[in-house]
Amino acid sequence: MNIKLHTPKSLKMGSGLSTLKQFLMSIVATSISIALTFGTAHVVDNYKKQKDKREMVMMLMYDMDQTMEAVNDCESEILAFYEAQVSLLANPDQFMAKQYDLYAHIPEFNYTQTTENIFKSSIETISTISNVLFVESVSEFYNLRQKFKSSVVDSMNENVEPCFDSYDKLANLNTVVTIISCRGSKLHLQKQYDMCKSLMHITDKDIEVFAQKRKALEKNYLNTEDVRKQQKDYINEMEEKKQRLDEAVVEGRKKMK
Repeated sequence: MNIKLHTPKSLKMGSGLSTLKQFLMSIVATSISIALTFGTAHVVDNYKKQKDKREMVMMLMYDMDQTMEAVNDCESEILAFYEAQVSLLANPDQFMAKQYDLYAHIPEFNYTQTTENIFKSSIETISTISNVLFVESVSEFYNLRQKFKSSVVDSMNENVEPCFDSYDKLANLNTVVTIISCRGSKLHLQKQYDMCKSLMHITDKDIEVFAQKRKALEKNYLNTEDVRKQQKDYINEMEEKKQRLDEAVVEGRKKMK
């Protein structure tokens, strides 16, 4: 038995219901297309925002990590200065001969403010990070860094300078106070640093990987042909200046005879 199925006349092309069906299918297709377009755009935009956020956070964490290294270096120099001071005070007969050896242990707190300036100068940075506690912790870290420089390093340098004139002045220099101040400031900086890592779920390994990538980029930049040419031109220029200086000295000495 052969059964033939016939399309109802109401759904055949040209009928009212057929036109309505096509219209509804067109609306559904358009809606899906719009949803896919805006949905994809949202995913891409969100991915970019997350990537930008990660890059900014890692840049800040790397800067703080470098700061902690500089703080540790300062602490080591202060302790070395203390040991040299004790040794020199115990041997006053060597004061005139070795007093300036202390200069080797005067701490230098070297860091750049580039990342800090970027962080503080743009409201978009704070918006991108979108973590108020992290932003506050980073700001506090930078405030503490400035205090460390002024109250520990700069203060010690000012107090040490007059001590090269006499044994008594060196004896009156209380380096222990500087050590205590350094330790206290270091602990506060470390606390803020650890808090920032915890808030953004950053590990020491993450910072290490970021540091390696950054150093590799810097190395590649320094190895470019243009940079090497600039360095070579600079060296040649300085050699020429040194030669002119030597020639001027020779000429001047001749006139003095």
